[in-house]
Parts: sequence; structure tokens; C-alpha cells
Amino acid sequence: MKAIRIIICCCLLVFTQQGVKAQSKAEIKQAKHLFDGYWFNQQAKRFLFITIENNGEVLINDWTGSFKKRGHADAYKAHIKGSTLQMPGAEDDHHAPDCEMLIKNKRLLFQCKGLLTHTNDFVDKTFFTRLKPQ
Repeated sequence: MKAIRIIICCCLLVFTQQGVKAQSKAEIKQAKHLFDGYWFNQQAKRFLFITIENNGEVLINDWTGSFKKRGHADAYKAHIKGSTLQMPGAEDDHHAPDCEMLIKNKRLLFQCKGLLTHTNDFVDKTFFTRLKPQ
């Protein structure tokens, strides 16, 4: 009975770890340098706050309004892939498109693929500038 439990635990461990890629400390450090902090899009009055934990977990808070008085807000999880942040789409109730973030000319490019267009092209592109720490 104990052997069966050990086998089941090992199988669960193997199957749940498939596809999970651990980030190196260097990749996490580079991503923090590139993305960590507050970002702003003047035209849409849209803010992003990106935090990258030491274990490589990325959390993105996205809101409109003002810096102190937040309007509609969303939160996303992302993962580090080279010098980009990747947010895979969801085919569940949320219907989120595939998105990625990268740095271009010291600005953050947030781009998403069309949700219903079924194309590999990025159709929604928004640039953000980094806000200086207060």
C-alpha cells in the first residue's frame, strides 16, 4: 500500500511539472531591469504596474484613470521568455488573447493577437513609457 502511494505521488509530480520551465537568476534579473515598475500610456490614460518576484513569477496590474484614483483594473500573470513577458491566451470563460510585452526604444510594447481573428499576427499594439519612482 505504501509503495502504491509513493508511485502515485511520483507520477503526479512528474505530470504536474511537465512544461514548467524554471527561469535562471540571470533571466529574472534581466526581466526585473527591463520591466519592473510603473508604465503609462498617455493617449489611453492607462497604467501598468509590473512586479517580478525572485522566483520568476510575474504579476501585471492594468488600470485606467489616474495614478492614485484607479478606474477599471485587471491583473494578469505572465512568464519570462528571453527578453519578453509572455501571456498565453485562454480558451476558457475569460477568452483572453495571446499577448506579449517587450522593450523597444526604451518604451514597453504591449501587443496582443486578435481574439477572434485566429491569426499569428499581433493586431493590438500599445506603447507605454516608464514612470519615474515617486
